[in-house]
Amino acid sequence: MPNHSPGNRLHYPRTLKLSATENGGTSGGPENPKAALEYTRKSAEAGYPTGQFNLYVYYSNGAIIEKNETEALVWLKKAAEQNFFAALFRLAELNRDGLIDGSSPAVAEELFSRCMNLAGSDSHLQNAAALQYAWLLSRSSENIARLTRAAVVPQRCYEDEGGAGDIAKACADISIGLVGRIRDLIRAHKGTAEEIVVAEFHVRYMFENDGKPVLSRSAGLDAYSRELGKAVVAKARLSPQLYQEYLMKTLNPELSKTLALGTVGVAARRVKVGRNEKCICGSGRKSKLCCGR
Repeated sequence: MPNHSPGNRLHYPRTLKLSATENGGTSGGPENPKAALEYTRKSAEAGYPTGQFNLYVYYSNGAIIEKNETEALVWLKKAAEQNFFAALFRLAELNRDGLIDGSSPAVAEELFSRCMNLAGSDSHLQNAAALQYAWLLSRSSENIARLTRAAVVPQRCYEDEGGAGDIAKACADISIGLVGRIRDLIRAHKGTAEEIVVAEFHVRYMFENDGKPVLSRSAGLDAYSRELGKAVVAKARLSPQLYQEYLMKTLNPELSKTLALGTVGVAARRVKVGRNEKCICGSGRKSKLCCGR
């Protein structure tokens, strides 16, 4: 970890500034990439994640220093250990694409999940990570629970992006395919009774008939409530969580007894959700960054 003692407190910003100055020649003199590299190395060795990630870039592209993928990965992992967004995202990509020893989709999922839950990060970057996370989940073509979770993520992103821009378009594209697959599994009864009802709930109120995400979850929930009858509108507005339990009881009467005991399904999860815990909607995000905002 960085040394924040008084003697080192200014080391990180000073070395970064010197690195940028030397690299761009903004001090009035010529560019000096080697000096920039040296300042970057000092910052990295002092334990600062930006310097560590920049040193990864130097070793990875081999433009200023001899290319060394092994050394590059060491510095990338050091930066990722400190939750530096760019490092986490790049490490996730390497695991996703199988470009490093021991890589796996499961590790990539975990890293993209960390990216999309990283407080203080740019929301567009978080949504880009969320899309990658959803894509990895979507590869479980016959697992309705994972597909439902995958579909929830791009709907959240689509809403965050206001339905406009490249990220929103990518959200809509992945959602249309996912929702179609989920509907096929619902019709074929592929999954447990609880998984099918949860999938039905999310697909009906979070997506249009063509599979495109709704722009407002609350509006979608109200519209679905009207379909099933005015008697449940108040419950739906009160809590999507309670409404989901209602659907399980009405669409799957066999589960009513166990739901009443609070032993299975949504009712068993009806506990206070901490702000830093995963949101109950299934998006994979922390509650404070999702429905708990």
